[in-house]
Amino acid sequence: MAKSILSDDLIHEAPCAFLVTDLRGTVSYANKTLSDWLGWELGDLVSVSKLHSLFDPASRLYFETQIFPKILLDGQVKAISCSLQAKDSNSVIPVLLNAKLRKLADQNAGEIHFALFDASERTSFERQLLEAKSEAEELAAIVRHSPDGILRCDSSGLPRRMNPAAVMMMGLESAEPPQKKVSDLIEMTGERKDWFDYALNRLSENAGHVRFETSDDRGRFFEISVAQIDQTENPYASNEYSIILTDISGRVKVQNRLNLLVEELNHRVRNIFANVSGLVRLSLRGDKLKTDREKLLGRLDSLSNSHNLVTANLWKPTELSELIVPVIAQASDNQQISFDGPDVKVGSNQFKALSMAFHELTTNARKYGALSVSGGQVEITWSLSGNDNRNLHIRWCERGGPPVVTPQRTGFGTIMLKQMLSAEFDGDISMNYARDGLEFDCTGRLRSD
Repeated sequence: MAKSILSDDLIHEAPCAFLVTDLRGTVSYANKTLSDWLGWELGDLVSVSKLHSLFDPASRLYFETQIFPKILLDGQVKAISCSLQAKDSNSVIPVLLNAKLRKLADQNAGEIHFALFDASERTSFERQLLEAKSEAEELAAIVRHSPDGILRCDSSGLPRRMNPAAVMMMGLESAEPPQKKVSDLIEMTGERKDWFDYALNRLSENAGHVRFETSDDRGRFFEISVAQIDQTENPYASNEYSIILTDISGRVKVQNRLNLLVEELNHRVRNIFANVSGLVRLSLRGDKLKTDREKLLGRLDSLSNSHNLVTANLWKPTELSELIVPVIAQASDNQQISFDGPDVKVGSNQFKALSMAFHELTTNARKYGALSVSGGQVEITWSLSGNDNRNLHIRWCERGGPPVVTPQRTGFGTIMLKQMLSAEFDGDISMNYARDGLEFDCTGRLRSD
């Protein structure tokens, strides 16, 4: 008797579901595990008219048309994937169904024993495997059809695997890994001839990844990216490296042509400035016009110099600190120019406006302000503010010069300075003629041209 009770407990509390039906599929027995899965009362499961009603719609059709007829024909099925549906919800439980037909003494009677195993974790794992396989196949297709040469090398530089583009770049006849160092298969010129060893030396300094440009003896230009492959899952494996070879010959040729065009354009602009300066000298001759002539030529020179700077940067934003160089050049040895501020890139139009402003301020300081006497000082500072760090404040402060007197009239240089900066920075421009020295402030927004 004890054995029978133990057996009933084992079946009812088993980690899998058990049930029994007659040959028409009517449920005659179910264990507690199945009732817990589906949310049925144990006694109610037995009153279910047909087993197929416990499946979700898709599995129900599969059971009626394929599984149940096969049980009746072959006497059993094993590990069939299908899904049960809970009684009071839309949730489904993936299971592996096993069944065996037992004939009774009366050959027209019998019963079918079912064992159902919860396959939720297995289904999730299989889904992850399929997703990983799909992702791996997608990445493999990308690598296979990439125009860049992609290969994997060991620590000695011997290729292990490579895509068709790498095979073509290295002039190989097949993708069979050659017993030759990769830097010997694509020989570069100059100090990076052995570019693989160069990359390995740089890897330790750049967190396992380096990128650089070089060229081979055939006039091809390459961007080479080398990264150490993460093998933390196999700590005993030898180091291997991923290499991407990008042929940038076309880009380099376009860049060279662009540089030539820029240089030609800059040459012509400089000629225009030179011609204008020549016209100024011819038109404003005589001692009476000397002062006006020098002012105008100085402004033209400042504009020309700022143009050269932004052209050298291909009209990309230029470091604001470049504006300090001509100021320092015009100060005497015993004068101090101090400056302080963060790294700031200024667009070409705003840079030229600031360059003209600094020219006017420097000229004024040399004639009347701090740079006109020994020991005079000019302090130039700038800062950024705002949520996006795009609000710029520049301050020019003179000390140690002659006492400052507010001018009776506003000169052309001051008018030009304020108008240019106001137009370019959409901000506030102020000039305070403090007795200790001129104070100039410019506040506005940085913007791209």
